[in-house]
Amino acid sequence: DRPLTNIRKIIAEAMHRSLSSSAQLTHHLSANASAMLQLRAEVKKRVAEGSMRNITLNDMVCYAVIRALNIFPEANAHFLDGTIRQFHKVHLGLAVDTERGLLVPVLPHADDFSLEGLSSQLSNLAESAREGRISPDLLAPDRASFTVSNLGNYGVEMFTPVINLPQVAILGLSLIHIS
Repeated sequence: DRPLTNIRKIIAEAMHRSLSSSAQLTHHLSANASAMLQLRAEVKKRVAEGSMRNITLNDMVCYAVIRALNIFPEANAHFLDGTIRQFHKVHLGLAVDTERGLLVPVLPHADDFSLEGLSSQLSNLAESAREGRISPDLLAPDRASFTVSNLGNYGVEMFTPVINLPQVAILGLSLIHIS
């Protein structure tokens, strides 16, 4: 037996609270990512030329999610004691796998950034979380208005992400199949 670290206890309690106190509904959908893969190939070429910073597929998806949340603000919200609080700004949570466990740091006002700016901010946020130097204020579940969790780089084909309460939704991304 090994005792859990405090951070793992907090993560486990939050996930259990979410699963036991909120309705969990999962939709598994496929999407054609060919245009995004073409854009990624162009980015890689420009990165090799030194004319652009690296922008990942996850960055592109997060950028699209932010734009979609501006169109569908019902998903950019918290459920609080029988009320829905919609946000005018997108405060994006990004699930990050770390040695200490799964952390979800938030990028406040994520909708203020260009694609390159968002990419830079998300990279810095994830690095800070992995290195253990992330501000605890950025880890509070109520700081994010929506979360993205991507397990595609681990080869996961399908999963059910757990909503970070009080958020009303989460997007789980899986493996991209190239046909």
